[in-house]
Amino acid sequence: MMNLKDHLEKLPYFFEVAKSGSIRLASEKLFITQPSITKSIKILENAIGKKLFRRLPRGMVTTKEGDILLKYC
Repeated sequence: MMNLKDHLEKLPYFFEVAKSGSIRLASEKLFITQPSITKSIKILENAIGKKLFRRLPRGMVTTKEGDILLKYC
């Protein structure tokens, strides 16, 4: 299993998605592609072993685990 400390550079992507509620808006703000953000979020989820977001028809919201990680960001 991966370790979160090996992927700390991906936390700004997580933070921006959590703040904006949207991968599209986060990608526009961070000037990176949506697939890059999606891949980074999946890597973080694999490292933690939990889902960080609930995907909704119109955006994303953090899970309980996502809320905990957001506090540390």
